[in-house]
Amino acid sequence: MWAVIGAFKAKCGATISSRRSMWWLLQRWQARAAALKLEVLALFLACRDSRTPISAKVLLVGIVGYTLSPLDLIPDPVPLVGYLDDLGVLLLGLALVPRMISPAILADCRAQAQKCPATPMRWFATGILIANLLLTALAVGYFARRMIG
Repeated sequence: MWAVIGAFKAKCGATISSRRSMWWLLQRWQARAAALKLEVLALFLACRDSRTPISAKVLLVGIVGYTLSPLDLIPDPVPLVGYLDDLGVLLLGLALVPRMISPAILADCRAQAQKCPATPMRWFATGILIANLLLTALAVGYFARRMIG
């Protein structure tokens, strides 16, 4: 009888412990995602800064363009592997671009990013998505009209 109670307590304790560790892992990933979001916003602000070198701006725009482009080294429909090239380019860009920008500019942009609400980025992203949808609809309409008559 006591062995059954001990096994039950051990099992319940392990479940509680695993839930705590899972919660801790989730909080850790959430903190990393928030830091990544802040760093991306700081790089966006640094790209708009006039003191930033042209080479860093060109590299950052190229990385964003490659990530959003439908043309990839590995096609995106390939399960799991299709997004690895995009992820690799993004991580490489997040490692290289801050090294090309002076620490003073990055410090200023990180301070601005902490103060800045995220709504301007949302409007910017929404505008890009709407423009992409409109251009796609126009292209489909154009090619459909050409094929039909």
